This record gives sequence, C-alpha cells and structure tokens, in this order.
Amino acid sequence: MLKLAERLKILEGTRIYITEDWHDSLKEFTKAKEYPYEFEVIENCIMEGSKDVYYICKGTCKKAPKKTFKLAISVDIVRYIKGVEVPDTNTGFLFKEYLPIDNTEIIITAIRNNSNVQVGLFHSVVKELETENYGKMPFLDFCIDYKVGQGFTSLSYYTKIQRATWKFLLNDDTSSMTDYEKMIQDTFIHKDLVEKSCAKLARYLEAIGAHNHAEALIERGIAHDNSKIMDEDELRALSSIINDQSSLTEATGCLTPLNRDFIKLHHKHNSHHPDHYQSCVDMSRLDIMEMVCDWHARSVQKGTDLMEFVHKQHIPRYKFPDWMIPEILHYCEVLLRK
Repeated sequence: MLKLAERLKILEGTRIYITEDWHDSLKEFTKAKEYPYEFEVIENCIMEGSKDVYYICKGTCKKAPKKTFKLAISVDIVRYIKGVEVPDTNTGFLFKEYLPIDNTEIIITAIRNNSNVQVGLFHSVVKELETENYGKMPFLDFCIDYKVGQGFTSLSYYTKIQRATWKFLLNDDTSSMTDYEKMIQDTFIHKDLVEKSCAKLARYLEAIGAHNHAEALIERGIAHDNSKIMDEDELRALSSIINDQSSLTEATGCLTPLNRDFIKLHHKHNSHHPDHYQSCVDMSRLDIMEMVCDWHARSVQKGTDLMEFVHKQHIPRYKFPDWMIPEILHYCEVLLRK
C-alpha cells in the first residue's frame, strides 16, 4: 500500500499554492509586510504524539527574494488543495472522500450512532509549530468549531479514522438527511430567525424606553430553543415528528395527540410556550414577547400569514384572556412593520 504522501504525490519539490484567505491569515499571523503565495515542499514529517502527517515548505516573495519563509501544512490542507470539487448534492460525505468548503457550517453524524450529531464551523486555522530542525513556524490546518456548547477539534480527528459523515447544514436538499439531521437543521434555521425577530422587537422596546426588557429579550433570542439540541431526550422526541409540519404550515392545523405528547418535554424546558404553565395567564411579559417572536420566525420560515395563524390557531388553542390579546396583537404588528 502506498504511503499517504505518495498517494497525494507530495514529494520534496512539490509546489503548493495557498488561497487568498490563507495568505491573509498567514500574513497577519506572521506580521509580515509581504508573504508568498507559492511554496515548495522540502520535507515530510510526522507530528509527535498524534502521528499526524504534515509538510515543511519554503517560499519567497518577488519583492523580497532573499528572505525565505517557512510554513508547515497539514495533510488535510494538501488534500483540500488537490481535492475534487464537492458535488452540488447533500447525500453525505466521508471526510476521507471529500472535505467541506472552507468557512461553511456542517452537520457531522457519527457512523456508528446516527443520534450522535454535531454542528460545527469548518474553517482553516493558523497556529504556531515548533520543529526540531527548523524552529518555530506557522502551521496551517483545518479546525471544526462546535456550535453547540463549547469546544473544537482538529479535522484530523475525523480524517485519521473513519468516524463520521458530513453534510452542509443549510443545504436545501434534505432528502438524504436523517430525522436527527433534519431536526438539527430546522432548529438552527429557526433559532437564527427568532434571534432576528427578538432584535427587531427589542429595538422597538428601546425606542419606548423599556431598556431592561429589550436587553433581556435579546438574551432570550440568543438562547431560544437551545434545549432542542442540547437535551438528548428532547432531540429524540422531536426528531420523531419532524416530518409532520402541518401545524406549522396550515393555520387551521393542530398537533395530533401523539405529537403533542412528544413535544411535552420541549414545553417543559421552555417558558415561552403557554403549555409550560397550567394557565397562560402565568406567563411573564418576556415569555409573551418571546412567544410572539417564535410565531413570527415560523411565519417567515414557512412563508405563512402570521395574523391568520394568530387568529385561527394560536388564540383558539391557548384561550388567551381578553386582556392579554391586545398585547399579543400589538407585538405582532410591531414585528410585521417594514
């Protein structure tokens, strides 16, 4: 079996050309006035401890031909440079076959456990590497920053061993996605829209002097529906009903008794749902504001009429008292303003 460097044809003297974004990152990292785009591989190396393959390269600039720049690059960077363009589909890829596009959000699903799903930002990163023969130099590699909770990992975690498949998070083609992946995608799209709705309503609150409510609503928008992706039991329950969207697309639609049972855990974790309380009159003003932002975000996502849903579905379903309805409608009107 050919060694990895031989399979990639990365021999001493191989020319490597870095992208404009990588060039800018390396230039900023090294604080160099000029930085080369073209490098030559001078040695194949193995990272101590992890045994990851990387390459030592050298390059010069036309404006400073006498100065030599040293750069270390990971095998995944080389694979990216020499790789085939990713097909315009969302059927899922092994990291060993295709790498995502730099600076894209991806869904990562464990091969042995389809319920183990992560969302991360795939991007290049420049770090410092100290070598025995060449001293310190910048090291160009790929990293995945996880969007749920905190943490990150080098891409080599997935490429060294066949651990997971990946898909673009926001790809319109969901036909090949598992129900877990569909649920994750829907949640991130929805969270982004709710955050925007909360920010819009917060601007109105600021204008009328309700500064504390405005600040608190923005914080709620950021944290909205985090339980959907951080609580495994809730994610499993909601994934089982992700393909039934009738209650979100039809104003007269409603949850079936079975679906209502599956969604109870979500309501238990989130006070912006009237179902969280024994009576909707127990909702705080911030609960009501976030609830309306939630409705508005869904109407934007699904292309439905917010007011039609409020009058035909939400008010009859929750039986809001007469004194609460004007406040709800007012927040809806604010959000619908251009």
